[in-house]
Amino acid sequence: MRTLLILVMFAALPLSALAEELPTPQVPDPFGLGERLALVDYLRETCKLSPPPDATMERLVAMYWKHHRKEREAIQEDATDAALAADRVRRLRTELKERYQIDAPADADETTLGKLVSEARTKATGAAVQQVLDKAAARDNPSTPQEAARFAERDRQSSQVRQEQIEQDERAVRGEIQQLDEQRRALVTQAQEMSAVLAKLRDAYNEQVTRHNHLVNLYEKQTLEGSSDALRTLEQLHDQRKVAEQAKLTADQQEAALNGLGTKDEALATRRKRLDEMLAAIAQRRTDEQQGPAGGAGGAGAAGGGGATTPGGLADGPTAGSQQAKLLAGVVLLVVKNSGTGTGFIVSRDGLVVTNAHVLKNRDAMVVAVWDAGANRPPVRMKVIDFAEADDLALLQAVDGGPFEPLPLVEVYDLQRPLLSAGFPLAGSVAETLQTSPSDIVVSRGILGSLRRSKNDNRVEWLQHDCRVSSGNSGGPVIDQQSGAVIGVTTKVLTTDGVHSHGDGINLAIPIRKVMDRFAKYLKP
Repeated sequence: MRTLLILVMFAALPLSALAEELPTPQVPDPFGLGERLALVDYLRETCKLSPPPDATMERLVAMYWKHHRKEREAIQEDATDAALAADRVRRLRTELKERYQIDAPADADETTLGKLVSEARTKATGAAVQQVLDKAAARDNPSTPQEAARFAERDRQSSQVRQEQIEQDERAVRGEIQQLDEQRRALVTQAQEMSAVLAKLRDAYNEQVTRHNHLVNLYEKQTLEGSSDALRTLEQLHDQRKVAEQAKLTADQQEAALNGLGTKDEALATRRKRLDEMLAAIAQRRTDEQQGPAGGAGGAGAAGGGGATTPGGLADGPTAGSQQAKLLAGVVLLVVKNSGTGTGFIVSRDGLVVTNAHVLKNRDAMVVAVWDAGANRPPVRMKVIDFAEADDLALLQAVDGGPFEPLPLVEVYDLQRPLLSAGFPLAGSVAETLQTSPSDIVVSRGILGSLRRSKNDNRVEWLQHDCRVSSGNSGGPVIDQQSGAVIGVTTKVLTTDGVHSHGDGINLAIPIRKVMDRFAKYLKP
């Protein structure tokens, strides 16, 4: 009896719980029966149900909503949508208050709050970009010696951090080289031992072949003579053939193992070559850093002031012709009015700049090019002279300034070739968060991983690489590290969710051939 009572109670729970979550239904009461009796009458007449005479109001409500299941589900969906909308509103209000110190009106809806957040973000990005322009002007014309010294000290500290990173990278590469060389020495020793064993196995095989041939000759002689020993010799011949075949199999296995060591050593040699290239690149970074701003005896921070400095208290800059100097001179931050930022690179001495079309949004964009502070160049206004939306390419022309230092363009599509990506990722956001200049150039390293070809004519359509890129790198150069020439234009990252401007996924660049073909008439020698 007790078990039956428990089951009945559990059977009633869902209906009671449902009544607590749903409102009391509004049913017609033309005869003034009251809320409960009107609901009972509605259930009997309209729903064709038979409510118990002693049913509670909660029980009657549960019966109503169970009958009107679709209406109940609609109410629940509305409640979910309302909760999600309330959460979005709360998040927008929180962002306005905590990030931008804006108190939104109490009656502002989601659309209004979204507009306020968008305006605040645009204003913050504009302020960060303005800081770039102001700092560039301040570097060219420091107001006091103290300000010039402050610039120099900041650059000295930044240089020290970069030099420490160079030392750390070099230690890591040299450690890997040492391990790799030890592996190769062990392989040589193992190969020598296996070669000696292989030589013995081959001698043993040749000996077994000689015995086999001797038995063949003996069997043929005995057969001709009609000797009764021919049958016994034939059995020995079969056994000897098996011994010779086994000796050959053992020797072949040993030779295959020895060849495997050779293949492994070739792979290690390839890796060793790559490490040597990395070591050379690190050495170049050290040279650039020591001869660049605030680095080495000639820097602004050196005692005695040996070496010329700019008005901002900085050293003359990287050595002319060095990789660092070329990047600082040839890669620019593009500030697009009322839109955002991107990256571009110079392709002619008269100031032609290549970038992505999606960086500009349209042909009428108003653009300013800003250099890294190490280049010691003032910002320059740009105008759009070609806009190829289908290819996601655009060409700009400097309105003033010059002469400019272009980056070379070349088609070098060797897989596993070391690459550099240069640009200004998340320029405004990083500057706002760290209170630094958005025009601090960022260089990342990687390799060319794949050539994505057209299905129709087998032409290279995309370069896939693993250099680290983010939103703001769009339009920047992908550079062959050995030659220093641009081989592609950073454009997008492909993920499982589609195409995004940043994030983890497949990094794609437009081959430089498309740039040279599209803008051929402007790029004439």
